[in-house]
Amino acid sequence: YLLHGRRGVRRPDHGRFEGYGSPEMPLRINLKDKKVEVPIDDWGSGTQNRTHILMSLLQAKRIKDLDGSEEKITPIVIVEEPESFLHPAAQAEFGVLLQELAQELGIQIVVSTHSPFMLNLVSPSSNILLRRRLRRRQLQETEVVDTSGENWMEPFSEYLGIVSPEFNYWRSLFSSRESRVLLVEGKLDKEYFVYIRDILGERFGLPKDVEIVPYGGKDALKNTTLVSFVLRNFDRVFVTFDLDGASDVARSLERLSLKDKDDYLAIGKNQPGKNAIEGLLPERVTAAVFGRESNLVMQLASQSASERREAKAKLKTRLLEEFQNSSEYTDEELSGFIDISNVFKKAFRVTQ
Repeated sequence: YLLHGRRGVRRPDHGRFEGYGSPEMPLRINLKDKKVEVPIDDWGSGTQNRTHILMSLLQAKRIKDLDGSEEKITPIVIVEEPESFLHPAAQAEFGVLLQELAQELGIQIVVSTHSPFMLNLVSPSSNILLRRRLRRRQLQETEVVDTSGENWMEPFSEYLGIVSPEFNYWRSLFSSRESRVLLVEGKLDKEYFVYIRDILGERFGLPKDVEIVPYGGKDALKNTTLVSFVLRNFDRVFVTFDLDGASDVARSLERLSLKDKDDYLAIGKNQPGKNAIEGLLPERVTAAVFGRESNLVMQLASQSASERREAKAKLKTRLLEEFQNSSEYTDEELSGFIDISNVFKKAFRVTQ
């Protein structure tokens, strides 16, 4: 079957598979919205397209399961641009659904798309990028672009017009099966929250079903298009960021109607050197690391910006490692994290 995403038309190849399909929808379908039944022809083009595609997948499954070895075939379903007329959140949702149906029904589904939200993020090797070579302003043969390895997204970003590093941080959200997420600045922040959740348990106010996702730095939150996508695609989203970037980040989030402590929280203490998550650490942890890593501490005063960044990154890693070496902390030592837990309990409606 060839499914045309823009018109929702199914065209069976009658020359070879005559009798297996029909250009007409075999059933009368009404969709419900607030108890009102609406014929599918009166719905938007995006909904019509998805419904036609899903019905064709069920028809392909029926053909696959036909009795009789002579007539039995395994269809390959080709879908052209299913993202047409769908907003990004719906594109991502439908992309995941097609992947799951291919597995569940045992049917090969081939999708042509121009949308990054439709890419198979669960199994990146399933994505194939085709490029027409251009020589002396003349189109040449089509070639398959290498998209293997850790940076598989880079070639796609070039042709789809997205920023690859930024998209890589968000991509885990597109295939997430959780309905609630906590967004944190970086991978180290995620490790802090995972560790604190382990040692504080239910007292931390962050339920196990809340997925903790790093977004790659405060600048990512300024991309309100991607943030809006995340907000629409999940039941509950809470955002954290370091206090040192609070003024810029808060303005971006407020434009999306998010509220301080209800939807986002700046992490750290309003003291020199403590305006990040490391500022919440027990004094004995910071004293041990700074005393042992005096060279890195001195490097923070370097005139070279790259040297300062390197020293800061190494110190952040050392502080986390030192913090994780023990779980025997008093409530007073963890008071900063406990204050955060009270915000989380309200945000995720945790009751004791």
